[in-house]
Amino acid sequence: MNSTAIGTATHIFSCCSEAPINPKTVTRPGLSVRASTVWAAHSGPENAIDGRNSSAYFGKEDELPFLEVDLGEVFTIASVRLLPRKVVYGTGRFKNISVRAGLTQVSGPDFSSYEELALFPGPPPNPWGWLEHRLSEPVNGRYVAIQRIATTGESYLEMNEFEVLVPIC
Repeated sequence: MNSTAIGTATHIFSCCSEAPINPKTVTRPGLSVRASTVWAAHSGPENAIDGRNSSAYFGKEDELPFLEVDLGEVFTIASVRLLPRKVVYGTGRFKNISVRAGLTQVSGPDFSSYEELALFPGPPPNPWGWLEHRLSEPVNGRYVAIQRIATTGESYLEMNEFEVLVPIC
């Protein structure tokens, strides 16, 4: 794992998780999801939460690209998982990825009012696989944003899947 932190982030993704942890996934097809850009109709943001590792979201070049999922209600978030898009165009497209959660939706790309859940400095794992961060303290959130926060280098956001996991009560 690359342990280089960006800024003051302390919640670094670990690499590489093979299977989901015990809590249940609350991201699922049908939730409202939006992105700052979309490359083409077949690569829309809904692909990031469709439960299929074979589909992918990928956006156009954007200074601070983001994808945001509305979970539909407030959940106590225990863990987040990301499956980067399989490396097709080099490793520069999945770096400096921040995951944040908030209670009130903001328009983006400024998600500083959301609490940071995790940060992935990059590059993506090789071989390809899931990235996971289990929070030391659960965080309440309804809106979860995934954003590339670096303003230098390639400025794309791409992923196959994203999951928000909550404790099973």
